[in-house]
Amino acid sequence: MVRWILLLVIGLSGNSLWAGELHLEYADFYSHLRKLNGEELQSLQFAFGFLHVQSKDLCRVSSVLIDTDKKDIDVPVQSNRRFVLPNEKALKMAKARLLVKLEEPQNQCDLSVLLEVKPELFAEPVNASQLLSYFHSFEAFFDKMGGFLSFMMPSPEGLQITFNDPTTVPKAFSASAKLVGEHWQIKQEDIERLLDTKLSGIKQITALMPN
Repeated sequence: MVRWILLLVIGLSGNSLWAGELHLEYADFYSHLRKLNGEELQSLQFAFGFLHVQSKDLCRVSSVLIDTDKKDIDVPVQSNRRFVLPNEKALKMAKARLLVKLEEPQNQCDLSVLLEVKPELFAEPVNASQLLSYFHSFEAFFDKMGGFLSFMMPSPEGLQITFNDPTTVPKAFSASAKLVGEHWQIKQEDIERLLDTKLSGIKQITALMPN
């Protein structure tokens, strides 16, 4: 288990996670993908993976394939052992299936989902204004998830940012953020104080949630 949106457990239909090759229904994934529909959420994506129940590390994924009656679609597996699925209602209507091969025993791996900022958005250096925009996207997601009970839903406090090379972190940023493991955590009010600071070499951006 991981706090809130950093790890979501998804109920799946189709063959169980104890099968040699996982045969999953795309519709189960689409029910979550569609939650990111909306202009204010276009900077976010779900990255899927499988968490080892004992080590809590991500299981190794050999391949991911979307299977339809007309064609098969290869889904790239990222270096962090996660993969991103297309948000296509047509695939749901076509009753597409997801074929996943894991290197670890399947009964030791639970499906997990990471909500993150799309990596292409920080391929170039980003400034405080952009970081605040990503933060507000996370806020909008939680408001949408909570609906009329949004007052009961935890709200993000800021951003959690991981860099490819920690030595490139600007002093103005490190002075305002807190390093936890390999992740820098920075609250909304501190992002607003970054002014002209630009961050480069970003690996991942997720929401900073309350403890």
